[in-house]
Amino acid sequence: MMDKIVHYKIQEKALDTARKDQEEEFISRQQEIFNNCSKMTAGVAFNAGNLCLNGKVHEKVREQHNNRQQKLADAEKKRKDEHIKLQSKVDAIRKKKRSYKVERE
Repeated sequence: MMDKIVHYKIQEKALDTARKDQEEEFISRQQEIFNNCSKMTAGVAFNAGNLCLNGKVHEKVREQHNNRQQKLADAEKKRKDEHIKLQSKVDAIRKKKRSYKVERE
């Protein structure tokens, strides 16, 4: 009878240790997903649990929003620069065309 109790206690201790290790691994995996997510969703925040809800979620959302806004601003600037280049080419061609007409007359 005593052997069964000892065996049971050893087995319970091993299971508790395994559960704790798995829980720590799960928490670290969820933390990593939260830190590396490209788009903050409710699921990511919820799965992170109480690990990150002390302001980190809001900070992460703001950071992603700012990054998105910066990408849009960069794209708009690139389009404007391209437009200015094309406009200068058009102006140069028109200037050549006008000077050609003046020379022919």
